[in-house]
Amino acid sequence: MNQTMLVVEDLSLKIEGKEVLKNLNLTLGNNSISFLMGQNGAGKSTLAQVIAGKKFSEITGKIEFEKTNLLSLEADEISKLGVFLSFQNPVEVSGVTLVSFLRDIRKKQLSLEKKEFLSGEFLAELKSNLSKLNLSEDFYKRDLNYSLSGGEKKKSEVLQILTLKPKLVILDEIDSGLDVDSLKIVTGVLKEYQKKSSCSLLFITHQSRLASLISPHKVFLLQDGKITREGGFELALEIQEKGFKKLI
Repeated sequence: MNQTMLVVEDLSLKIEGKEVLKNLNLTLGNNSISFLMGQNGAGKSTLAQVIAGKKFSEITGKIEFEKTNLLSLEADEISKLGVFLSFQNPVEVSGVTLVSFLRDIRKKQLSLEKKEFLSGEFLAELKSNLSKLNLSEDFYKRDLNYSLSGGEKKKSEVLQILTLKPKLVILDEIDSGLDVDSLKIVTGVLKEYQKKSSCSLLFITHQSRLASLISPHKVFLLQDGKITREGGFELALEIQEKGFKKLI
């Protein structure tokens, strides 16, 4: 966890003249689990979208992933580097099955790595991952996020993570839409993936209940567009006890 994976430096962003991010600074290490916490409207999702490649006209500062400048890249280029954003509200795509979506992306990934794509091995791995998430074996035949419950959409996002094997996973309110049992399954699967892959996880949330399930190495508090505090697991507990307003 000593080496740096992501550096956000003096990041400022205006949307329709309103300052959403204000000289924001944040650093994530390799093989780390971090929380980004804050009230609704603090700028958490906006920061995640900027890292993942969403373009805004009024933006200054620097974002480097493994020393590559992300602000100069498109979203698909950032994805190829190994950055994955799990959306707060995943988009429904009718007419595209989950298996075809994942197969096509994985083929492109392996082509870049000069490895042979074996459909039998891919399908076996997919079914194994479905079992881990307590999803039916034929779930992969359904259209991407189409007519799924909130919990199923979140599990579908985690299935994509397990299949595409990113280095940096940003999870925007992965806990929303999940019941208690499903949340335990999802967090358990994510912790197992993080341990095996040595990837970094960044959980974006305004709830503290995840802390007891995940045990983050680092917690960042985002308030009014900037990081105002950072600490370890104890900061998440302090937020849970006092709330956000008392920490301003």
